[in-house]
Amino acid sequence: MIPLVFALMLAQDGSGSKPIIEGVVVNALTNEPLRKVHVSLNDKKSFEVLTGDDGKFRFEGIDPELYQVVAERQGFLTVNEEWLEVAAGEHIDDLVIRMTPQGAIAGHVVDDDGDPVPRARISLEHRVHVNGAPSSSSGKKRSRTTKATSLLGRSRLGAITSQ
Repeated sequence: MIPLVFALMLAQDGSGSKPIIEGVVVNALTNEPLRKVHVSLNDKKSFEVLTGDDGKFRFEGIDPELYQVVAERQGFLTVNEEWLEVAAGEHIDDLVIRMTPQGAIAGHVVDDDGDPVPRARISLEHRVHVNGAPSSSSGKKRSRTTKATSLLGRSRLGAITSQ
C-alpha cells in the first residue's frame, strides 16, 4: 500500500502533470470583470472556455506548450497578441486579460421638414494626425467606412476603434 501512496504523491507534486491556467478577463477602461468572453489557447491544439459571471476562466488538462492567448467578445476588440509558455505541473493563477470596448455611432438623418432621408450615404473617416499634421508613419493615412441609411433614415456604424 505504501508504494501506491508514494506514486500518487509523485503524480501530484507537479513533475509530469498537466499545467493549469486560471485568470480573469476585465474591461480595460473600468476594470470590471467581463462575462461570456470566449478565451482560447492556441498552438498545435486549441483549448477553449467561456468566462463565468465573475469574468474568471480556468484551463485544465492542457499540454505543456507555448500558447497564443486569444479573448473574444462582441463589443470588444479581440485580444490575440499575448503568448504564454507553461511547463509541466505549472499552475498559473493570476493571468489578467484586458479587453478594450469598441464604439458605435448611431443616428437618424432627416431633411429640413424633419422627414427621414432613406439611402443617405454616411461616411466615417479615420485620419492619423501627429502634432496637428497628417501622419503617414502609421502605415495607414486614413480609413473610411461608408453606409447607407435605412428607409426610415436610420444608420449605425459599429466596431469603431481608436486604432
